[in-house]
Amino acid sequence: MTEIKQEGYYNGQEYLINVKIGIDSLQIELESKYDACWWNSSFTAGYLEELTTKTGEPLQYAKFCELITNSLQRPSEGYTFKVLTF
Repeated sequence: MTEIKQEGYYNGQEYLINVKIGIDSLQIELESKYDACWWNSSFTAGYLEELTTKTGEPLQYAKFCELITNSLQRPSEGYTFKVLTF
């Protein structure tokens, strides 16, 4: 399992983000740095592949995880991680 921990600003708030990438599942945890807001969810590989297909940009699970990793570790290289709802 790969784990990525990062701090960042999303939607004007500062968050701690923890992403755990497994063979067939992805877990994302967000925690506000300054108040008690916290969010956590897990997604199966099949669900993420189905979701990306519905968007018109189908991605294999491994490629989706690569994009998530890049958006957190290399945001200056054109990758962006955005939290749309919390």
